[in-house]
Amino acid sequence: MFEPIEIEPGSIVPAVISSVVSERPGELITACIGIGIGKNSHGMIMEHSGAGTSEEMESEVRRMVHESFMRRGLELETVVMRSVSHTVERIGSCVAAVILWWR
Repeated sequence: MFEPIEIEPGSIVPAVISSVVSERPGELITACIGIGIGKNSHGMIMEHSGAGTSEEMESEVRRMVHESFMRRGLELETVVMRSVSHTVERIGSCVAAVILWWR
């Protein structure tokens, strides 16, 4: 669906970022990003992160995407979801991001 893009090293690149940090050993943390693509309209990006599974974070982000389209009266065509999880050993973090780049 999305082709890789080439960005010159050192470029300033706008992004939507979801991140979480924890110092609790054994805690599962997750960062999630969701992109809602509208039918004949613009798209929207939502993010959520915290302690919990990728399924929990993705469920919340999916709800946010659907709600944002509903509130604007737009038809949602596709949702693209990405998440990353980590079980903390001493200190840990997760980051999920969408790079905003136009050709």
